[in-house]
Amino acid sequence: GVLRQVRQPSLYLSIFCWSIMRTVKADNGISELDLIYAQYPLAAGIFGCDEYTLFSDKALDDIPFTQTISSLQGRNNVPGALTATWVNADDFIEAWDRIIKDGRYRNHDWIAKADPDAVFMPNAMKQVLEKFENLEGTEQGFYLKNCEAGPRNLQLFGSVELLTHDAVSTLGDNRELCRTIDHALMGEDLWLQQCLDKIGVRPLQDYEFLSDGYCPSANLSATCGPPSVAFHPFKMPDQWLKCWEDATSRVAASPLANSVNDGRAM
Repeated sequence: GVLRQVRQPSLYLSIFCWSIMRTVKADNGISELDLIYAQYPLAAGIFGCDEYTLFSDKALDDIPFTQTISSLQGRNNVPGALTATWVNADDFIEAWDRIIKDGRYRNHDWIAKADPDAVFMPNAMKQVLEKFENLEGTEQGFYLKNCEAGPRNLQLFGSVELLTHDAVSTLGDNRELCRTIDHALMGEDLWLQQCLDKIGVRPLQDYEFLSDGYCPSANLSATCGPPSVAFHPFKMPDQWLKCWEDATSRVAASPLANSVNDGRAM
């Protein structure tokens, strides 16, 4: 195929981020809405990215750039499911359609989907992504595998998914082909990995940036900090904020701080 760089060399790497959430509190008291409201005032998580979109099952007038997907239908504890968490591929197929139609992703180098309960540090993530700046590959783009030994060969865990803008464009051009994947019992991450592989998006590997308690091969530590720049799951706001604060202070004291900019255009 045609060889091209992931992005043209520049002084600034940008990330477009998005997340999807439900406003209904779960029976166990967990609330994605509470997590989002804890992050937004601090410009934490996806709100620290260069641009973002938040999808919700209900309108949120107090958070800009929120889109409503009223038919969110993710299910858990489904017999025969190919995931230990949520059967939710249809919800995320709809969200990806919206991202592609919106088009703002094209203005950025990388697109990140982060779950509300994932502590994601986009500025530190940029430093991790710099190592892929001059990588060459097919024009279909790249995605980042983040778990070396997941179940059913899953190596793209959905807590934090990273794709180049070319990869998202390739997804947009081949949406109908990806819809032919039997995803009735899949989590969205398994569907996305199979979709990207099917349409020729090239996988890259970084198994350190994400510390995910659901990934069997993850290098988990008692505290949030480097070399990881994303952490999952933290389902209560106080837990999420404690991890974010710990990671922020440890990143500031690490080599990552030497070249992480302030996250805004220069």
